[in-house]
Amino acid sequence: MFGIVKELIDELIEKYKVAMIHFSEIYPFSENQSWIELIKKAKKVINIEQNATNQFAKLIKMETGIDMENHINRFDGRPFTVDELLEKVHGYIK
Repeated sequence: MFGIVKELIDELIEKYKVAMIHFSEIYPFSENQSWIELIKKAKKVINIEQNATNQFAKLIKMETGIDMENHINRFDGRPFTVDELLEKVHGYIK
């Protein structure tokens, strides 16, 4: 997912103030938890996952109390495309 989301961010950064956080290890979380403050300061957080139930967002909520309200999910076994993610992110931005 890193590559496709990085392409998405590269596309959006020209018009919007955006960033991404990518986790190479899901659990346990790193001792460096500066990412928690970044999420708390963000105006809008969009969780992008390749499953139907937002498993990682639920783990973040259990471990940090942060509830992500915006989700983009795909659970049909196919990878996301940049165009597809752009369309869905624009739906949340506007």
